[in-house]
Amino acid sequence: MVVVKAAQSGAVVVNAVAVASFWLLLLAGLWEGVSGGVLLAQYPGPADLPLRFSHLAVYRPTGRLFAAATNHLLQLDPDLRVERSVLTGPRNDSPLCHAIGCQDSEIVTSLMDNHNKILLVDAEGQSLILCGSLSQGACYKYKLSNISSAAKFYPISIAANDPVASTYAYIGPSRYVPWQGGEQNVMYVGTTFTNNGEYRHDVPAISSRDLDTLELAEYSFSKQSQLSIDVKYRDHFLVQYIYGFNASDYAYFVIVQKQSHLPEQEELGYVSRLARTCINDANYDSYTEVTLQCTVGDQIYNLVQDAKLTEADGDLATSLGLPNGDLILVAAFRPAKGITNESQPNSALCLYPLTEIEAKFNENIHMCFNGSEKYRNMAYVSGPIQDGKCPSAGNAGNILNFCEVGLKISGNSPIVRSAIVSFPNASVSAIAAATTGRHFLAFLGTTTGRIKKVLLSAATPMEYEQVTVDAGNRILPDTALSPNGDYLYVLSTSKISKINVEHCSSYSNCSACLESRDPYCGWCSLEKKCTVRSACQKASHSSPRWLSLGTGQQCIDFEQVLPDRIPINQMATVHLSIRTLPELPYGAKYKCVFGNADPIDANVTEYGLSCLTPDLSSRPQIYSKEDHVLVHLSVRSSETNKDFVSRNFAFYDCSKHATCADCVQSQWSCNWCIYENKCTHNASICQRTVISGTNAKDQLPNHGVKFCPRFKRRDVILLPNNVPKEMVFEVDNLPHPQAGHTGFQCITNIEDAKMLVPARVESNRYIVCEKRIYSYEANTGEYEASVRVVWNRNHHIDSMNVVLYKCDILGSHREHADCSLCVTRNSKYQCTWCGNTCAYNESCQSTPHTECPKPRIDIIKPLSGPMEGGTLVTIEGSNLGLKREDVKGKIRIGNVPCELDNYEVSVRIQCVTGPSGTEMTAPIIVGNEAGFTESSVEFSYKNIRLEGVYPVVGPQSGGTHLAITGQYLNIGTEISAYLDEYLCQINTTQASSSRLTCITSRAARPVNVAKLTLCIDGANRTLEGNPFNYSQDPSIMEIKPLKSFASGGRMIFVHGTNLDSVQKPEMEVSSYNGPVAINKTTCTVLSANLMECPSPAVNRYYHLNSPRLRRSSRKHNTVKVFDLNFISIVKYACHCIPGEHVTAEDWIYNG
Repeated sequence: MVVVKAAQSGAVVVNAVAVASFWLLLLAGLWEGVSGGVLLAQYPGPADLPLRFSHLAVYRPTGRLFAAATNHLLQLDPDLRVERSVLTGPRNDSPLCHAIGCQDSEIVTSLMDNHNKILLVDAEGQSLILCGSLSQGACYKYKLSNISSAAKFYPISIAANDPVASTYAYIGPSRYVPWQGGEQNVMYVGTTFTNNGEYRHDVPAISSRDLDTLELAEYSFSKQSQLSIDVKYRDHFLVQYIYGFNASDYAYFVIVQKQSHLPEQEELGYVSRLARTCINDANYDSYTEVTLQCTVGDQIYNLVQDAKLTEADGDLATSLGLPNGDLILVAAFRPAKGITNESQPNSALCLYPLTEIEAKFNENIHMCFNGSEKYRNMAYVSGPIQDGKCPSAGNAGNILNFCEVGLKISGNSPIVRSAIVSFPNASVSAIAAATTGRHFLAFLGTTTGRIKKVLLSAATPMEYEQVTVDAGNRILPDTALSPNGDYLYVLSTSKISKINVEHCSSYSNCSACLESRDPYCGWCSLEKKCTVRSACQKASHSSPRWLSLGTGQQCIDFEQVLPDRIPINQMATVHLSIRTLPELPYGAKYKCVFGNADPIDANVTEYGLSCLTPDLSSRPQIYSKEDHVLVHLSVRSSETNKDFVSRNFAFYDCSKHATCADCVQSQWSCNWCIYENKCTHNASICQRTVISGTNAKDQLPNHGVKFCPRFKRRDVILLPNNVPKEMVFEVDNLPHPQAGHTGFQCITNIEDAKMLVPARVESNRYIVCEKRIYSYEANTGEYEASVRVVWNRNHHIDSMNVVLYKCDILGSHREHADCSLCVTRNSKYQCTWCGNTCAYNESCQSTPHTECPKPRIDIIKPLSGPMEGGTLVTIEGSNLGLKREDVKGKIRIGNVPCELDNYEVSVRIQCVTGPSGTEMTAPIIVGNEAGFTESSVEFSYKNIRLEGVYPVVGPQSGGTHLAITGQYLNIGTEISAYLDEYLCQINTTQASSSRLTCITSRAARPVNVAKLTLCIDGANRTLEGNPFNYSQDPSIMEIKPLKSFASGGRMIFVHGTNLDSVQKPEMEVSSYNGPVAINKTTCTVLSANLMECPSPAVNRYYHLNSPRLRRSSRKHNTVKVFDLNFISIVKYACHCIPGEHVTAEDWIYNG
């Protein structure tokens, strides 16, 4: 399929859509959206024909599924593999024909789709009842074991005969024939009137039908098991049948209809109702309706979307005040848009206990009998209604059973419930209810293809997860649970999907498991996994074994581990305080596991467990640059042999620290022995001064890093290169060497070379490193070296960095000595200008200079500019002033001033040229306090001239490369061009004195440009007289032929409009699976409406990919025709088909 549309950039784009790729992408997106392995199977798949589904039925004894779609009936196994399929349409039919067929030759028939209306499993009869829109809604019966067997046709008008009108049917008990004893199942059917042919008036609104013959279950002179809308109202008072069910002695339908049957009262809008009749009433005399209301705040959600009857158990039954097993009706509602039956995108869920429903029906009936109501409000139903009046009060006497009285009534007192949960921005279209444990939940399908999982039995009902199953397609009411309740079969208009009701295994830890709020999931503590209850061994043995939602239990975890760290060479008993530790069966034990060491038997204590640490040989090694190693301390049950709770445990080694500061600031319980120069966890081995660490168990008088020997001040020490200097360090807590100890030393590290320098102590607090020459080789002004002070050879005091520097480099630029740079350097360096170089002042053998020489000019750019001035000239050199004021007003080109703009001390200045008034060439002159210097090269003032532009036309989307011709076009620093007010972007890399190129920007519309303006620094030049025109963008109308040999060379003709505005069109072919071009050719523009392109060769690509291509006889490529200068892009699908002989040269790509 080829789609052509205009792109915003002015390009024309033709998109190729491959159907197979679409389905693959769709399925890939689905699997991504349904996370945690929820999606188990789906039909139809990418290779199957698309279907339009309407109904799904599950045969519970076998788990087999039956699905009805337009023109199709499917029999599937529990994993959605198709076992049998039957075509049910299309067939030649007409709404004017009778169910038995068209016997009138004058009636014109046509091929019509069969839209499924009823799909029911008759378990007793081992048959499948299928009714569609053809043959006036007649039905077929298929064998449950094999739908491919011959079906029996029943030419009776039962279902609606158009695609939209509703039909709902279910199988339930009746007691129409008392003397037969017991109950007989019948098919209850509710059908919306269609007025689609004269035979529709014979179809009742509600009926009970014999399951063998599908005729009315009771049809005699006095009794007929049907109910019809009065002929005066049935064409506009349309009843929509949503759901139906049997409960106790009644058959119910959930319906949506207008609030009034009178046309003049249509402004009252629509209402949802419950209709019922007694199952022993063969004449529907007991037919009664009561309004069903679901409220969210003050708003009534008046349109029921789906409903399901189910049992209330556990927490939900308790919250509703019902015994376990009582029936409730779960219904989804949406509010109407005004007085229409169109729904707003908001939804609510209401729960109606059956006891409350029956009580409200009895109340409404009783109000009619006791005189509270005068009218039965049932004028829209056919048959005798006794003038629509209720019996006179007292005439009926005491009534024990309203089913025996028979009185059609439309009750005025509604059944009202507040929503248990609402969804402001979701349209619920389907309900499936489930229970697990004490939890009651609902799977709610939406019109956008999602399943909302809602926990209804919670104190505050909530949605705990949402799953995308078939994005963008409505979920249908026949969505149902599998017979064992482990899976949900989701029916949408286009798919049947089998999904897990839970994905507990996707939660990897206890917190995630419980925080998911999934009522199916619990944390199997001793097995350390999230499971359903049945998958957890001995889940009921003790409560902490399976932790679940709503129990108030917390995840099993360590509350405390004492100690949680010990020295690597020390043994200890570790006490584990564990929250809610499960009881073990007799003979089972808990064990402690330290990393990879053998498990150690644990003792059960009042608060948890205790166990010994592993022996020293079983402990892991601490790496050389680390001071500890962490292992997992886990608790294992011998019953499951799994670790179910874990925490890090540390083995540490204080001796890894070589300095006092590192030792006492470590995270472990370490102490520093001053005179032993050792870090240890055991302070008792220190003979004299001991400093306890920040985290040491016992705090000694000398506690913390402030008692360590260390430098008191860390000011930067500057050392001139190759100059003998002392280094002085003020030290806190200076140790006093004892007999046998050596003195102090300074160890310097310069460019990885170490030098040992003797040191002395002064005033009992200064360490002075003896005078030495320090130098470095690096060609940098500064170099950072390190100094470490020790005593007794290796007893560390402290260390810091010092800075070595070279004045000759600090006072130079571009390897030239610069006086101005030298004397303006920070005084801390003590650099001075000595002769012709910068030197350390104490090393200068001559008298230092107080004044610097005249400027030196090394670089000038640019060397030309417009005579109007405005050019920013950069001058680099040396001695260009000690400060800005030294050169300000002292820069000129010949006699033309150049105004100072930017200044960098001594080495770089920038100035803006003044106007010269005429073309000229002159040197640049720069002065300072010592005098003026004239440059050896000269600066030129030029008069810019414009001559022409080519091409003179281009597309309004821009991208045209314009060539601007003239003289002196590449001078100056700043250049820009405009076509009227539209910028033309200059390409400075391709500029020459006589030619500039620029790329046109997008114009709002086709336009004739009045002038071209070129701006170079302070000069403006214009080229007038319509130098350029923006034309209508080119468009591609047709490409032919669409077939070529893989070797290429066939001439392809491209038809379109405004093609002559293209500068360099090319045809490129690339793989459909990737954007990389295979090959391209240059096209020739023949006219404004036609260009020709030789097809690119692709034989090398096919030769390299031939093994893959042979596996697929059809492969898509993408061909695009485009202009390198921002022209249109055209893509179209092309199929590569092997020729008769499968060789690279014989492949063709076929459009």
